[in-house]
Amino acid sequence: TCAVDILRDRDILWKYRKAGFVHIYVGVEATDQGRLDLFKKEIGCDQAREAIRLLNEVGIITECSFILGLPDETPASIQRTLERAKSYDPDMAHFLAIAPWPYADLYEELREYVVVHDYSGYNIVDPVIRPREMTFEDLRREIINCYKSYYMAKLPEYDRIADPFKRTYMLTALEAMMQNSFLRNYLGGLGEMPEEVRRYLGR
Repeated sequence: TCAVDILRDRDILWKYRKAGFVHIYVGVEATDQGRLDLFKKEIGCDQAREAIRLLNEVGIITECSFILGLPDETPASIQRTLERAKSYDPDMAHFLAIAPWPYADLYEELREYVVVHDYSGYNIVDPVIRPREMTFEDLRREIINCYKSYYMAKLPEYDRIADPFKRTYMLTALEAMMQNSFLRNYLGGLGEMPEEVRRYLGR
């Protein structure tokens, strides 16, 4: 849902939870105002952060994505996005590679940077745009590092959640991500699941 809708309903969000809403995906996409404007999100960074805070406050699980891989992307800009994502503090965060389809508003602006034209690879996981200062492999590595850093920091928080439903929900969701999503394929070359992760998931 849109952050502005959450802000509009800030005084009745507790009713959302009472009515059975347990998990809401908030359309954030970026932590930089320039990129939000580029994506035509029509919100400010502070609004997005506040929407997530309000949902967290009433016990609704929050999820959002951060788009990476624009032509001006660098390891430093990705690190800034990661740190800001942590400050937004959604329960679940995804770090996705931009994949502009030909009918997308941004396509003409990004066309010259599109390297992959096989649309079966347009899955917002595998890069299709090569940033000016990064290789595809650089970008993949940084995306995986974002996931590792974000969720290794989140694991202890999940373990301290007082609400047994939310705690089980979050640990089960993380286990599903680790075992059944594209992360399993990307992390496969790194060996088995880290022991610290296994320990938390096994509790």
